[in-house]
Amino acid sequence: MPFIPQEEFEGEEGRFKDLQPGEVLVGNLLTRAFVKFDRDGHIIVEANGDVEVTATGDVSVSAGDVTIQVENAIVDADSVLLGGTGGPAVARVGDSVSNGIITSGSSKVSAT
Repeated sequence: MPFIPQEEFEGEEGRFKDLQPGEVLVGNLLTRAFVKFDRDGHIIVEANGDVEVTATGDVSVSAGDVTIQVENAIVDADSVLLGGTGGPAVARVGDSVSNGIITSGSSKVSAT
């Protein structure tokens, strides 16, 4: 059960507002960062700073569509398998291709 203080912090009321019946919000009143579980089953995460996810095991995301909007995406991996495992290598802009065979390029990226 989250603790929701009743006093004010720096001119703001000390609680999150506008929750509907059945909704749960856990957050930090000082930073206004929170995780909200709404009554429609959505989970909303809001942060004014970095968000870090750490797991000692695998992480799996299963969804209909995933939209990622970023300035830069950095993937640091030993292998990147686009579309699943076992696909052919992928040529990047500037890689050499001769008769449909990639003769120079990444050995880490493949696609099905």
